[in-house]
Amino acid sequence: MIRWVFILKFTPSKGISSRVYHAKRLGMIRPKFDKGFKMKELKYAKARQILGVDYIHKHPLYYILRSMVQRCYSPKCKTYEFYGAKGISVCERWLEPYGMGLANFYLDMGLRPSEKHSLDRIDFKGDYSPENCRWATPETQSRNKGMHKNNTSGYVGVRYCETNGHARWRAVWQEIDGTPKRKTFSVNKYGYDQALKLAIEYRDLMIKELNEQGAGYTEHHGK
Repeated sequence: MIRWVFILKFTPSKGISSRVYHAKRLGMIRPKFDKGFKMKELKYAKARQILGVDYIHKHPLYYILRSMVQRCYSPKCKTYEFYGAKGISVCERWLEPYGMGLANFYLDMGLRPSEKHSLDRIDFKGDYSPENCRWATPETQSRNKGMHKNNTSGYVGVRYCETNGHARWRAVWQEIDGTPKRKTFSVNKYGYDQALKLAIEYRDLMIKELNEQGAGYTEHHGK
């Protein structure tokens, strides 16, 4: 019995099932009870030399690439609706056959700097590619999110609050170490529009200062 690792949307060769074709194309097919797919054929020689492993699944980036492909191309993946269903794809360079997709991924991105780092798309609406990906900590990734669907201000990190008849606009952000911070501007004191303007300007100032310290807020943050 074969366990299929990758399922990609390409036109298979005549007479070969789609699942078999795509798995063989990427060199990501292995028997369920085997220790892993061994890159022993000559066509895998270049990838084997770059990756430094005989069994492809033993490379530290293997499961990261596998998960990336699954959430972009497999409707059965639990997170497919947030990636593949929205048109997010993986660049062809990271999908090359015979282990070279993983080899290119390694050459482009290098190893994870630490266990805390994971793959982050700089433009969260863009595809997985060398130009749009980086290794980032959870704190950095939290600064690269889109606007919340319930946002009423039109600006990320600026919220309207009202308690006990006291209305205010609140600016929220995170320090480099992940500590949440906030500052409020009273609607009763400044007026609705002016309080909103002050909250937006104050948060923009904080983001600018944090980025000068290396916080990692991107130009796509909140868009």
